[in-house]
Amino acid sequence: MESTTSNAAFDARGGMRVRHSAARYPYHVEESEEKDAHSFLLSGEVAYSLQRSEEWRSAPAEAATAARETAAAASLVLGWSVDMASRAAYNRSTGPDRKVHWEEGRATAIVAAPAACFSQELEAASGDLTHAAFKDGCPKARGRRALCRHFDACAAPMPGVNVPLGADG
Repeated sequence: MESTTSNAAFDARGGMRVRHSAARYPYHVEESEEKDAHSFLLSGEVAYSLQRSEEWRSAPAEAATAARETAAAASLVLGWSVDMASRAAYNRSTGPDRKVHWEEGRATAIVAAPAACFSQELEAASGDLTHAAFKDGCPKARGRRALCRHFDACAAPMPGVNVPLGADG
């Protein structure tokens, strides 16, 4: 799925502000079931991605005749992606005891915004957060501030939420 939007508005001083958004949402879903005389196995996988770009341009009112050149000079372009994947498998007997032979679940989430000097990687296994890595190279940069102000893509490290307990973010 893809979407693109653009909008323009005038600010209090008569200047023009333009915002252009583009997004892609590719995804993949797979599932399987196997059964024999003694047990069954269920497994599934889901992979989802968001690829997003935002462009903000502004042109002062006095530059009406050269708005395109001025807008290009005063633009901010951000691109980021969010990739998530999870898979699970469950195997148990079909006998009266319903014994679980094994079960497993794994998930990963990666947020990357190179122009904002930001990335976050999270991994989980069997319901526990097992890995977290953050790169936040320029928190005061214009792109980073715009990303955090407009979108929830740059969550701060929080122990027990997006950082394993007892680990440093």
